[in-house]
Amino acid sequence: MAEHYPPELGELLVDDPNEPEELRARLLTWRRDMERFRSAIQPLSTALGRHTWDAMAKEIADLVSERS
Repeated sequence: MAEHYPPELGELLVDDPNEPEELRARLLTWRRDMERFRSAIQPLSTALGRHTWDAMAKEIADLVSERS
């Protein structure tokens, strides 16, 4: 999912998921400015909401059909 995040949400992405201090820092960043992040994430949320299981299955079937 990270590849879909716009630059303004980049500071929320965790580079090393095995590093608890980094996760803590990202969560604190998010918590300090929740309203800004809520506004910034809305377009991403809307775009990802369009990717339903049915839509994804159709994309996969179309790709398989193209290669056959």
